[in-house]
Amino acid sequence: MKRILLSKAKRIGILFLVVASLVVPFVPTQASSVLSNTERSNLNDFLGAVLRWSDIENEIQYRKNPKKFSDNVLLGTVWELDHVYGVVKAKHKIVPYYGGQQDFITVKEMNQITTQLFGRRIKNGKSHSMYQSSSPYGAGYAIPQADGEEATVAQINGVKKTKNGIIVTFSSAKEITGTFYGNYKAVLKTNAKSPVKYTLLSITKQKTANVKLKQAIASSRLNSYGSIQYSPKNLMDGKLNTAWCEGVNGVGIGQWTKLTWSKKESISAIAIYPGYQKSEELRQKNGAPTKMKFDFSDGTSLTVDLDDYRNYTAYQKQQYFYIENKGTLILLNKKITASSVKVTILGAEAGSKYEDTCISELKFY
Repeated sequence: MKRILLSKAKRIGILFLVVASLVVPFVPTQASSVLSNTERSNLNDFLGAVLRWSDIENEIQYRKNPKKFSDNVLLGTVWELDHVYGVVKAKHKIVPYYGGQQDFITVKEMNQITTQLFGRRIKNGKSHSMYQSSSPYGAGYAIPQADGEEATVAQINGVKKTKNGIIVTFSSAKEITGTFYGNYKAVLKTNAKSPVKYTLLSITKQKTANVKLKQAIASSRLNSYGSIQYSPKNLMDGKLNTAWCEGVNGVGIGQWTKLTWSKKESISAIAIYPGYQKSEELRQKNGAPTKMKFDFSDGTSLTVDLDDYRNYTAYQKQQYFYIENKGTLILLNKKITASSVKVTILGAEAGSKYEDTCISELKFY
């Protein structure tokens, strides 16, 4: 089989966020229909910004009572929602002394926004670097263009309507490195005036799935090389220097492995480490999947194109991140509760020396 070479950027992975469309999308649950696509997207942006700024300011303990957040967390969140995501739409523009236009929010407007989002006003905003004592619109806050910190992103995967609002569950990750940041629950009160239509009441961290492998079978496997085994058990051994490699001629399209877990688990995210990652040399020499299908025991079917870097779509889709230059993290838009998964290779690229397709590790959060 003739090898199709990828660019160096694709081969080693590009560290940026992409949201890929799926061949087999999830059918939203009744709970998910509580939010429109726009509301869901805006809440994802808001919750990710709150996690990020409470982390930056070392105020994680106040997530259970957002009214206790410092001005820095509130102002940082508003900055991100305006400058990065466009959720907060500043009414004014100013020209700072160093040139160029910036969004500007007056003190009155900022207090309205933070009250709508967090339930309280700014206490001592004059000490913040964004504060300006005068402008054509009076005192207020100039929104900077960048801050150099890595963003935290959220993906809502469950919504429950309450008497006064909603409870959402969501997973999160670091945008650049693709590091999984945990599962969370947020309680929000309906507020039609809020930029995200809700006021945050609390965020609490939830447990991460503790998936343990009970059995692993495969349609084929590469013959052992000395003491090195290419068993499907390697997919969940926590090591990147081992791998399952299929054992048929060609690149193994249609080959599969089935992983059975010790008990049912609720899954919010999947990390895929394609190729034989024992070393960069072996990763280049051996094949790797470019497209995979996950069939879970609960009936959920998920098709993932690992080479689809270009499709930027709305947040209701799955979110893909590169894990450094090793793999791909997928935040799911609906939790999956299952006791097993069948993983099938639908597309693959041969290596520079071998055609066998390998996968080093799969992680389920």
